[in-house]
Amino acid sequence: MVYKFYDVAYVAKSHGDYLRRTINYNEVLKEDLIEHLAKIYEADDTVFQEYSDFAFMDTRFHDMDGNKLYAFFTQNRNTSARQPWALSSIKTEAQIDELCNPEEPEDEEPVVEQPKTKKIIQDVKTYFDDTPINNKSSVKSLLDLYRKEHSGNDQRDGVVFERMLTQAIIENDSPNSISNDEALLDTICVDDYFDSGIDSICIRVNGHIVTSLDFLKFIIEKDKGIRTAEIILIQSKCKDKFDLKEISTFILGVQNFLEPVSSRKLNAKVQLWFNIKNEILENVQYWTDMNHIDVRLFYAAANATWTNSSEVLGSFETLKKATERFENGVYKIESPVFIDEKRLQKISVNENETYSAKLALQGTPLQLAGDDSVMGCAAIINATDLLGILIDETTGNLKRGLFEENVRDYQGNTNVNQSIRETIKNAPESFILRNNGITILANRLEYPNLNSVRITNPQIVNGCQTCSVIYYAHKEGLDLSKVQVFARIISTNETETINSIVSANNNQNMVHDMINEITKEYHKKLETYFREYDDVAESRHVYYERRSKSLANENICAYQKCTFKTLIQSSVAVWFDAPYDAVDSEFRLLPKYKDQVFSDNHMEICYYASASLFSVFDLLVYENRIDSTWRSARPFICYLVKKNISPNSVSLNDNAASEALARKILSLLKNPNEYLEEFERALNIFIKAKELFKQQNNKLMNDYLGSQKVMSYINGAVAQYANKPEEQEETAVTTFSGKIRRIGRDRNGLSYMFISRGDDSIFAHQNFSSNSFGKFQSGQTVIYEVGKDKFDRVQALNVRR
Repeated sequence: MVYKFYDVAYVAKSHGDYLRRTINYNEVLKEDLIEHLAKIYEADDTVFQEYSDFAFMDTRFHDMDGNKLYAFFTQNRNTSARQPWALSSIKTEAQIDELCNPEEPEDEEPVVEQPKTKKIIQDVKTYFDDTPINNKSSVKSLLDLYRKEHSGNDQRDGVVFERMLTQAIIENDSPNSISNDEALLDTICVDDYFDSGIDSICIRVNGHIVTSLDFLKFIIEKDKGIRTAEIILIQSKCKDKFDLKEISTFILGVQNFLEPVSSRKLNAKVQLWFNIKNEILENVQYWTDMNHIDVRLFYAAANATWTNSSEVLGSFETLKKATERFENGVYKIESPVFIDEKRLQKISVNENETYSAKLALQGTPLQLAGDDSVMGCAAIINATDLLGILIDETTGNLKRGLFEENVRDYQGNTNVNQSIRETIKNAPESFILRNNGITILANRLEYPNLNSVRITNPQIVNGCQTCSVIYYAHKEGLDLSKVQVFARIISTNETETINSIVSANNNQNMVHDMINEITKEYHKKLETYFREYDDVAESRHVYYERRSKSLANENICAYQKCTFKTLIQSSVAVWFDAPYDAVDSEFRLLPKYKDQVFSDNHMEICYYASASLFSVFDLLVYENRIDSTWRSARPFICYLVKKNISPNSVSLNDNAASEALARKILSLLKNPNEYLEEFERALNIFIKAKELFKQQNNKLMNDYLGSQKVMSYINGAVAQYANKPEEQEETAVTTFSGKIRRIGRDRNGLSYMFISRGDDSIFAHQNFSSNSFGKFQSGQTVIYEVGKDKFDRVQALNVRR
């Protein structure tokens, strides 16, 4: 019998032997279905539900009529078989419900207790999109450029597209919020099993991406409340159409995510964002004149053209109505943005793009005095003309990128902003008299005629609140035709002039502290030192991107760019032996270590060395020598590499000792074979520390990486590694980690696999490992030792996770 499915796609290409003990393989059905069910069972064995004489399991498939399909099992009649159940047929949800809840005969008076009803829990289908980008599509060139800079060549189109799209969407209105932080992007991209039908999730509070409950608490304390909060939810497909069924899955996932309690199992990443969302809801006492959370939805189909489908738009309207009841209407769902091939070109990350805009003026501008490097004017602009540069024509949203240099994010519905709105509504002619106006910085200022100006790459460095209220008044439908705004327009390319103007106009929050730090003379010296350091191969040269996009025109990969965040994190991990602190954000690290880092007497080479350790770790991930799942452990791995070079702490204030250690680190990083061995050694120690932590606490150490408590387990693992007998020490050197490239079965039904080892792979067989291969899957990272089998053939031994 042959079954046709509406969506013939299984969860992953990875194959395994997960159901041998439970399900008798039925040759009538295609093997792919068995492997698909095995994958579901491996992720959650509770989906296999047993009754007295039958069992069933959700296939995650639908038939041609949209009915959910279940695999139906009956008791195995072969008494000699190891499996109690045999796959019998495929049934619909209605048929399964009827079997689980049979109707009682009308003439039967005694009430017979039925077996306990088992609820069929609807789950979201999770498919990993293997559809490649069309080679003729304009998106292909964007994808190839992004892959070259960020991903290496080992990831399929769907994964790279998802990451590229997510970064583009988030940085389209909040530039450099991700920058080169691949670990942050890992957290945002949640696409995996039990992702609730959502590919990417990002929550911003007061303009900052919040990735932990601790950072949320820090923002509340630092900013004295929650002024703004927004949830960004993204789904991406490499498809040539906007499929209504897939969009419906996304909508159901969004609805589930916004519920106070999830009705579905969530993976760890989604659960993290879900908890942050609920924490914001539970801290309503800290909401500063904020009465709702903005929810922004994005759906992309890379090879498609959006046609304003009424069916699709109607589905999202239904979602809006459904969420009105949540938490007394606390969510404000923006109109969804559908990104097709054409729109993707507009929002794609393009650091070299030059934006120019023409502004009509009310009267002749007043020239401001300046020198050869600075020029400007004072002018009056109508609010409707100002909207031309405030609104993103692709998404219809406010261009938050205009306020990149304005360190004060929109303050929300404060008394001042309410007053601005009331003036717009009730006394628009007096707006210019009551408002201080805005300050615009530009790279270039031209005068096409007496009543207009053309500005290139504008930035609004003062007036975020004014512009934001004008934008929201426009969305509300208020008349802006009589609203005039006073504007100072300044043109300069001098970095220090820009910094002084920004600093003069803003002095109120934690971003300002960082701007003040990076404009110090010492950071300029570091920027020059990083660029001029020449004792390293170009592919491993590290550059300090002191100011955002300062390396935009450089043909270098992301792992070579060291932002301020990377600089301070690597310094804390390597020079202060505090990798547990280095997992934190730069905004918390700066005040904590302010008097200990970036002192004028510190040797620049020390910061280059610690940044280089982080960069080489990222290079190994880029080259697929270290699995990307270890990115969150980067501070610990780099700390362990440094600790093996110098077990004792070295102060940055001790110039001779710190320079000597820095040169030892950089000497190691010259030799790829040597540093690969050191990083593998450090990774194995970290894995051992995780095992010790799990044994003693019955918890995952990854959930506590920001606690100093983990250092006792790290140091314990180091001690165990160092105290091994000499012959065991040699064995430890042959311990490696790599990704499973393929799993198969030999003619005897025994499992084998191929594991990545550099650019090649190594063979492993079930007979030569104490652990069962049954729960391994392709793409998973494992550790192993290299040895020989009884036939003297080199292979991986003792494969384990």
